Order: sequence, then structure tokens, then C-alpha cells
Amino acid sequence: WIRGAAGFVGPLVFDVDKLTENYRVTAMRHDGGIRLTLWPDKDLSFEKMEMSFPPLNPFPKEVVVFEATGDKTVIRFSEVEVGASLMDSLFVFDPPPGVRVRQRYIK
Repeated sequence: WIRGAAGFVGPLVFDVDKLTENYRVTAMRHDGGIRLTLWPDKDLSFEKMEMSFPPLNPFPKEVVVFEATGDKTVIRFSEVEVGASLMDSLFVFDPPPGVRVRQRYIK
């Protein structure tokens, strides 16, 4: 079923076979595009993730991560440019004193 979704959004930016190795994936039409819902096969720090794609576009317009704690993180993408030149200084994060930073890595 997920393979049919790939044709709807164009060439997806991830390997569908790899994705289904670690997640149970469903796809449904949403706002003229498609929404993939991913449930991890293993116990991770989140319960599920939803990725919304505009029609015929391989890049998500929104990613929502539903945490096991009940919190959710919403990431929205707009004005995406592929291959744009970006200065390294845009990626420097210097937290103010007293701020606790929690690093998380996604495999």
C-alpha cells in the first residue's frame, strides 16, 4: 500500500523498504496531498510520527511527532529550496546561561 503512495507524492526522499523495516506505515490522502503515519516497531521516545506531503512533491510540508509523554512537536516547512547555498553561521546554536540542552539523535 505504501508503494502506491510513493507514486502520488513523486520520488520520496527516503527508502520505503528501509522505512518499513523499522515502522508500521500507513498512507492516506490529506489536503490534496498525502499523509504518512509511522508507528515505530521498537520502543522509542515517541509513539508515532505523521509526515504530510503536498501533491507531487518529495519533501514534507509538515512533520508531527507524538511523544510518549503526550506532548507533540510540530515542524512546518515553507519556501523550501533544494541546493540553496547557506552560510555555516546559520547553524550555530549558543544557548543562554542556565538553559539545559537535551541532544537526541535519530538513527
